[in-house]
Amino acid sequence: MASFDKSSTPVLSFRLPWVEWENPPGPRWLFWPVLAWRTVAPRPRQRRMNVLQKAVLGLCRSGRGTGALPDQLKLGPDLVAFIVSELKQLSWLDGRGAVTPAGIKVLESEQAEPSDEQMLARTLFRRCPPALFRVA
Repeated sequence: MASFDKSSTPVLSFRLPWVEWENPPGPRWLFWPVLAWRTVAPRPRQRRMNVLQKAVLGLCRSGRGTGALPDQLKLGPDLVAFIVSELKQLSWLDGRGAVTPAGIKVLESEQAEPSDEQMLARTLFRRCPPALFRVA
């Protein structure tokens, strides 16, 4: 059986204010078998456009006309026409279906890679199956 070394083993210390420790006062060690993963993900942020608007604007930016968009996106023509009209109302597409400078700016800000300050590191825990810890 492996020894428990407090100096090298990551230990979570939760202070439970509603638990009264009696003799001796102080924290108690509790072995709770879990699997842990260290993850890094972008912080949630407010999006200025939805996924469909982003797809239509990206295809329009690549020089494809708005007439071929329903076939390329596998969406209904009415839905694509509605999205194009939304993008025109937001001044991200002009009357010809070309992307405006404002549309390019928004599209680039949506596609930009998050910086280190925008990343969030967390530890995820999952309870271990009891079969891993049976005593023979």
